[in-house]
Amino acid sequence: MDHALLARRSLVGLLLLDLLTSSELVFALLRNPLTILGLVVFLHLTLLTGSLIGLLLRLPWGFYLVYILVPFSTVLLSISFVPLVPGLLPVEIQWVALTLLNAAVLSLAAFVHLRGRRLYVIEARRSASRSAGERQAV
Repeated sequence: MDHALLARRSLVGLLLLDLLTSSELVFALLRNPLTILGLVVFLHLTLLTGSLIGLLLRLPWGFYLVYILVPFSTVLLSISFVPLVPGLLPVEIQWVALTLLNAAVLSLAAFVHLRGRRLYVIEARRSASRSAGERQAV
């Protein structure tokens, strides 16, 4: 299996797991829709849903939304995209684990995005050279 495909699937899995575990955020949004917290939660859920749709449809804007989502959620909501790991550490250093794990998720997204673009460029060059070879043969 291609490493980029496996990395993309794991990134989608992490984001989907975050969407499934964000029921508390939905209730916070429903309780306080017109507050700053409601706006932040709405933006988080919108970015999360949009990035999932973009990644599942293999569109580049899905990665751009992930690049916004991860720092936004880390700073404003303290959400870890790798669940359970920060909870296993002492409270004093949980923020370090949260920051490092979310930085790893952001790095994974960048790897998948750049690897996918590279494969797309290689495929485009191959198809262009094939079509040029067919034109010369005719």
